Amino acid sequence: MMNRRRLEHDIENQKNLQETLPEAMNMIGSDYYAYSALQFAMNFYNYYEMTCETKVPETDTMFEMITHLVEKTLLAPFDGQIREEAIKQIDCLRTEILKIMQELTAYADKFAIYEYILNRLEKNYDDQIEDVDNDEVAADIMQTIFSDNDQVLINSRIRAMLSQLPVRMTKNRFFDMLKDSLSIYEGSDLSSVEDYLYMVRSAAGLNVRKTKDLVTSDSIACLTEHLNKLDSMDMVMLSSDRFKDASAILMLAVEKIQSITDRYFSLQEVINALYCILLNQPYVSCEAEKEAESLQDIIRAIVENNKADQKLSLDDEVVEKFETTEGKIERYLAYLSKDEALIDVMEQSNQAMMESLMLGQQFTVLKLSKNLSSNSVFIDLHEEKMEGKADKEYLDKKFDQLVEEFTALLSQHKKLYNRAVIASVLREMPVLFNSKQEVGDYIKSSLAGCHDISEKVSSVELFQAACE
Repeated sequence: MMNRRRLEHDIENQKNLQETLPEAMNMIGSDYYAYSALQFAMNFYNYYEMTCETKVPETDTMFEMITHLVEKTLLAPFDGQIREEAIKQIDCLRTEILKIMQELTAYADKFAIYEYILNRLEKNYDDQIEDVDNDEVAADIMQTIFSDNDQVLINSRIRAMLSQLPVRMTKNRFFDMLKDSLSIYEGSDLSSVEDYLYMVRSAAGLNVRKTKDLVTSDSIACLTEHLNKLDSMDMVMLSSDRFKDASAILMLAVEKIQSITDRYFSLQEVINALYCILLNQPYVSCEAEKEAESLQDIIRAIVENNKADQKLSLDDEVVEKFETTEGKIERYLAYLSKDEALIDVMEQSNQAMMESLMLGQQFTVLKLSKNLSSNSVFIDLHEEKMEGKADKEYLDKKFDQLVEEFTALLSQHKKLYNRAVIASVLREMPVLFNSKQEVGDYIKSSLAGCHDISEKVSSVELFQAACE
């Protein structure tokens, strides 16, 4: 049995690397294999039970593909060629799911804009609505924002205020704020700038795919129909009945996004675990292999039950085999916490040594396993992070691109929609106020400039709710 403490000590202190590196990498790969095997059995079972309760063809078809791969790999004698082909198929499936999830996220962004609009129209249909005292409300909002000395919390509440209070600013003022927010990133990593730009575009509903990259699914087709209905409505002139119609459409869309996203999330958990198992299969220790063998009966039962026309829940005596996993996931999580620190040391200090020992491919497997076992279920395994720092020229170029995109977007929509877009983007910006006085001035200007009582009252209530 390998001595974990010795391996960890030698890697951390860069000792005996010719012997220690291969041994440590096999240890880490075995830990990923065992942990993923335990996770896979539970996630595989959870998703199968979902199919027994509710059928979702677009994800269940993918699950069928996975069960076929499981039957050819985990439930069959090891075959290197079959394993390689299975890994390729799983990777393609992950890529397809990522595209669908990106599209679903883009739709969620767009529906969030309509939610903002409808929330502020709702009180128009309430006969009892009364205006508020601007000065009194402004004082209450300032009290809410600065009631705590935690600067992180204060900034969060300022962003909530910006995104909820009535937006009354010109397009040029908005562009000035965009430019100021980008200027903060001068000297930062290019990847940080790109992450910020993604969030800004997402908030504005701009993350739509180009025609050649469009993905199709039943859920996306359904959401397209809902969005087209909302796009066709004149939100300024909604009657009470049409407002109810719009709210119902929005509710259906949100429920659809939530339900299908949950389904894809569960499916991706299955795929990630299976991917990780197959990646580490050639390097696994006998001890780790036994951890997976203890769950073979559960996996085999799911595969067999899934073939039936009428899917039934697993028998209790099969499910009871999960009792053998008690405490094991926690143990392997503790191992992986230390393992991942070793991976970081290896990446920083031992690249040349690993190449000389022909361990480069195995190390790539460990880095992939680290990503697949992370909390970021939909992480892109093939994303290439931009290297370098952002200078003024780069930021100016990105700003010009944003201006072009926002100019086109704002010209296509009416005032209500555009205000919702700007409010959504303001929430993603770094806080740009230089003093408490500037915050107070903005609040007073926002309230004084809004003559729509419904919008003002709703906005104040939504801000307070966001800060609770």
